[in-house]
Order: sequence, then structure tokens, then C-alpha cells
Amino acid sequence: MRQGPGAGQGASGACAARSRTRLPSPSSRVREAGFTNPVLTDGDNGIIAGHGRVLSARKLGLAVVPVIERAHLTPVHRRA
Repeated sequence: MRQGPGAGQGASGACAARSRTRLPSPSSRVREAGFTNPVLTDGDNGIIAGHGRVLSARKLGLAVVPVIERAHLTPVHRRA
């Protein structure tokens, strides 16, 4: 499945701890190699894993990102 990078609803503050000065940047890796890991969603467009990849896709102006929907996971498993 592929979705637009603006479709997902990330957990509040999920990327707050991510430093903007880390090297190499996630955006540069996505630009050079494309996506090697899909974004995981919860079935309601909530992002389980891949917040940084979605931010990179938005920054690069990508129209779609690879997504695996994991709607069957319980809330406990989503946070694991």
C-alpha cells in the first residue's frame, strides 16, 4: 500500500527527541536510496513507526510513501 506522506497522524511529540543536526539526515538517505523500510500505520492513518520517514518525505515533496497497515495490533502492541 502507498499513501501520501500527509495522510498519517503521528503520535504527539513522537519526533521531538530527534535531533536536527544528526548526520546523515534521513531526508538525504531517502533522496539517495529511496525507501528501504515502509511506514507502519494502525488502520486509522495513525503512524506506528516511521515518523522520521514521513517527515523526510514531506520535506522532499514526495507524493506517496510505502505503507504497511497493521490494523490488527492492540494498543499495547502498537506502543511496543
